[in-house]
Amino acid sequence: MQRDPAWPSAHEYAEAVVRRDAIGNAASRDAAIERKPGGTPKVYAGAFTATFHLIAASGDTALRCYTRERDDVERRYTAIAELLRYARTEALVPARYLDEGISVGGAWWPAVSMEWVGGRALNAEVEARLGDGDALLALAETFREMVRSLEALGIAHGDLQHGNILVSEGGLRLIDYDAMYLPAIADLPQREWGHRNYQHPRRREAAFDGRLDRFSSLVIYIALIALAADRSLWRRFNDGDNLLFRAHDFTSHGDSELFRSLLAYNATSGLAGELLAACRAPVDDVPTLEQAISAASGTMPAARPDSPPRRATSPAAATPPPPPPPLPAEDATVRVAGVQRVGRSTALTAVAVVLIGLLIGVALAAWTRGTPRTSTSRSGRETIATATRSTHAATHAPVATPAATATPLATATPVAKRTVRVNAAPVQGTWQIDEANVQDGRMVWTGTAARSSGGAIVLDVHKASVAGSAATSCERATNLHVPVLAGAAGQTTSFQERNCSGATSTGEVRVDGVAPDGRSFRGSFWQSGVKLGDFIASRQ
Repeated sequence: MQRDPAWPSAHEYAEAVVRRDAIGNAASRDAAIERKPGGTPKVYAGAFTATFHLIAASGDTALRCYTRERDDVERRYTAIAELLRYARTEALVPARYLDEGISVGGAWWPAVSMEWVGGRALNAEVEARLGDGDALLALAETFREMVRSLEALGIAHGDLQHGNILVSEGGLRLIDYDAMYLPAIADLPQREWGHRNYQHPRRREAAFDGRLDRFSSLVIYIALIALAADRSLWRRFNDGDNLLFRAHDFTSHGDSELFRSLLAYNATSGLAGELLAACRAPVDDVPTLEQAISAASGTMPAARPDSPPRRATSPAAATPPPPPPPLPAEDATVRVAGVQRVGRSTALTAVAVVLIGLLIGVALAAWTRGTPRTSTSRSGRETIATATRSTHAATHAPVATPAATATPLATATPVAKRTVRVNAAPVQGTWQIDEANVQDGRMVWTGTAARSSGGAIVLDVHKASVAGSAATSCERATNLHVPVLAGAAGQTTSFQERNCSGATSTGEVRVDGVAPDGRSFRGSFWQSGVKLGDFIASRQ
């Protein structure tokens, strides 16, 4: 459709939207328009858009109109609509491209119709929670979960910032998808670069791929953690167009007042150091949020907050330690992502204990070399497996590992070989596989496991839920057959999947870690060299 190069202004759209025959979406023609106190339509203005809130009994919608030409809008939103047909992620809302969206000046202009998202913008929600550190930590964890879900789908919003993140009914919803990356539109050029107070200094050099949100997610997460520790930071650094950080902080080499403050806090020093390193690194080398949290704490990322309590290995372990005494705000230590920083004296004590243990081990080894070896019988409840672990580092960030309902997994050490002693008794029974599928989001499989005559654990499971929704009858009939050598981390085996129509596909299972008690293991599914998703399998 040929159109005049001069696109309508926000004011012209506002004059047109009040006419029912001017709206191309028939379902919205009878909708009421949100208005300002003076009676004129309320315009939610963006850099190149004018959005109107249409209120109807069938559901509220947002009509997103453009004030300049965007020749990729149709393809972009068609791809997003296709993604949302199967992804079913709560962070994104349905959207539809309308070639004849709104009539202005006798010509039809394109628009995007989206589900209207109520709630507060992220900065308004943060301000409302400033007096409650726990509420801010919960918000940080919810944000972290949302970032994980986007990473698992291999997509990026492209402009994560306070105005595009709405807090609605306890969850986070994203709006404005004009900068979004999806694999289906990887060949499109980048036309938008995101809010400058949330983006890497060299964002314009970034590849158009699933890594676009890494820097901004780290900026937002650190701000939430910092404000949970010290709410006075809001008064000192928030200017209404940010949370805490501003563009000049990212080029200050850590010498801005905000960076100096965060690097001095126990609660934020590690994460602030990771962000500072990201500012200095090439934009495509910025780590994922999970990698940054792990590096800042020196441990594996924590499980999700809705995971059940971990099983205690002894009565003593089941009793929680007494809470520490309160500390001044400036020195407060906040438990970030399940990790607690320890004092320098504690670390020195731990080093001393390790050194003493090594000396004792050397002495025992020297003594046993002169002692005849005796044969030791093992009960049928134990097996020994020697596993070889690849030390090849991944060149791409891994998909976030899904939350588990299992005993915590032992962190595998990157050495050539290790021997894992596993109690085989709890293998048989009901098992669950919690998978972060790259295409379909979180998938839960349930079924049974048995031990084969060769010592392998054989899981036969079916789909129980997909992306948070109960599995359909066809999905429930999909069977996954996974044999895994008991206790062997670093192994690669095969899986077989048969769907409800009887079609069968095969692929690889790569096991990365095994729990000491043999009740869970983690790894990833692969097919033809392509990663399908990470998983944790656990005995229920």
